[in-house]
Amino acid sequence: LVGVTLMIALLHVIFFLSFSNNTWYSGFLFTQVLILKILSLIGFVVAALCFRKGELFRRAWMFLATSVVLLLLNDLLFQPMLHENAVHNLSLYLQATMLIAANLFSLAGIWIFSRTWQFLGLEFAIDRRKIKFVAFFTMLAALVFAGPSVWLGAWDLFAGQADSWTVVMIVAGITISAALALLIPMMLILHGMTGGHMRWTWLFLVLISVSWLLCNATFSWAPMLGLDNHASLCIRELLRLFALMFGFSAGISQYLFKQTIHEISTLRYSKNNAS
Repeated sequence: LVGVTLMIALLHVIFFLSFSNNTWYSGFLFTQVLILKILSLIGFVVAALCFRKGELFRRAWMFLATSVVLLLLNDLLFQPMLHENAVHNLSLYLQATMLIAANLFSLAGIWIFSRTWQFLGLEFAIDRRKIKFVAFFTMLAALVFAGPSVWLGAWDLFAGQADSWTVVMIVAGITISAALALLIPMMLILHGMTGGHMRWTWLFLVLISVSWLLCNATFSWAPMLGLDNHASLCIRELLRLFALMFGFSAGISQYLFKQTIHEISTLRYSKNNAS
């Protein structure tokens, strides 16, 4: 899964550098994002179906799936209108509401996953100094990467120059900062697991949030770093690709883990019956 993601990312960079100036590339990029979001949705749904109705993990995966569905609807309903310059104020408000809801659903799913370490009892096996170190790193990263988007947007909002997109960026910055803070217990879960597909699942979940954090940060950091629109678009779309492919990979890893557990249980049951 990691190899496939890296291969797709390499192809994306090659295509971008070779054809981004062509008139048809915007349509190609739009189609690519749709396909990647569908793959991510498939991964989340497959992972959710691994659990019974009412189980906490099923709810978490479905929250992540709902977030992707809202992003897909945003692309299908509003992006074509944007290309035709036919967007009305109502459409902009609906689009902003949909994007904000997508961020909140994603945060809800991550919050459920972040609480899992308590159920597993890993808090007793973790060095408190490591917790403080990870907490410091998380807060620092949130301030560095997500902070500017929130600060610049809030400044425009208080100055009366904010539009619906500014509000979306503020909410996205806050939710991604919160998601990154919730990664602390998820990283501790990674530390407490010795291997197998489940460890990969948690790693992909961490990488999803990190990729989205960096993707949104490009809006505020690209001008500060002197990157032109062409370079910032390439970086942003590459990070979006990683976030969506990691979503697909996380779901498939969860499915493989459940299959492995099922095979082990079946084997043990057969041995017990044989004895």
